[in-house]
Amino acid sequence: MIRLTSFQKLKINQNNSVLLAVNRKINKMKSVTRILCMAFTVSLVFYSLPLEANHQNPHDLETVALLKRAKWVGVWDYTVEDVPPEYSKGVLHVTKKKRVHIVKIELESGTLDAEQVVVKKKQLNFSLNIEGQQVDVSLVMDGDSFSGESSSPDGVFALQGTRRK
Repeated sequence: MIRLTSFQKLKINQNNSVLLAVNRKINKMKSVTRILCMAFTVSLVFYSLPLEANHQNPHDLETVALLKRAKWVGVWDYTVEDVPPEYSKGVLHVTKKKRVHIVKIELESGTLDAEQVVVKKKQLNFSLNIEGQQVDVSLVMDGDSFSGESSSPDGVFALQGTRRK
């Protein structure tokens, strides 16, 4: 068995303390390195996003234009099949105040205000009072055009329309 002097024991304890301190420093450096790597990755992602957003691709601009246009607000010319001539064509005006959509139908004989207006993404539903009869209208938008139908006691009639530019 080897006997160590107190000086040797002190040296071993100091070496162990130094090793523990070095080990703590290495662990801290590993943590700092991990944090720096994560921060670098996050910053790389965030800095690359504006570059992608500023990239002008004509197809992207068309998509953005379609997305912006995917709203009912605007002026639409429309036609209705198999109805009296005074109701066969007109202009649909859709406005929005705060969160409420307002629909007005412009005919040659005057303007009608729609009631019970409901917009759900690409669908527009509303009711009109025409000559004392309720007419329910249901439309579906497809880009700058729409199709749908109107229902009244006289039957169901097909509608088509396009957005005015």
